[in-house]
Amino acid sequence: PPPPPPSSAYVVYDDALEGGFEDWSWAKHTLSQSAVVHSGAAAISFAPVNWDGLYFHHSGVDTTGFGSIELYVNGGPGGGQDIILAVYDGQTLLGEVDIPQWLGHALRAGIWEHVVVPLSTLGVSGRPLRDLYVQDNSGSSTQATVYVDDVRLIP
Repeated sequence: PPPPPPSSAYVVYDDALEGGFEDWSWAKHTLSQSAVVHSGAAAISFAPVNWDGLYFHHSGVDTTGFGSIELYVNGGPGGGQDIILAVYDGQTLLGEVDIPQWLGHALRAGIWEHVVVPLSTLGVSGRPLRDLYVQDNSGSSTQATVYVDDVRLIP
């Protein structure tokens, strides 16, 4: 018989990168800021400008038994940023979602938004997860800082 589904989440970020993920980000960012936090002691902040993004690389997480990826995003003092969540396998885009469109509204100022996206929507259901991006989708040089916390694969 197939193995039983996981009983808990697979943590990508929770106060620090976990589970074998490495920070390959090219955006101006910090993985340990403590001023704006969803839970725990730290969260990620990054400047989503000029297509810059967070990029978390893994040698390949087995997604069998996981159904979605969840994260929390916060628009900081101004809100309104245009960002995407994307999954790549090396240079190959598997899938992406525009986070404000997914939420049904622009990122809100000072509010933590719970984002849950099925792995099938991101093209990674049943295959290894290697490259996870949270990236500017505007190309603008003027978007304000976005905060990200509690990134996990969930059953």
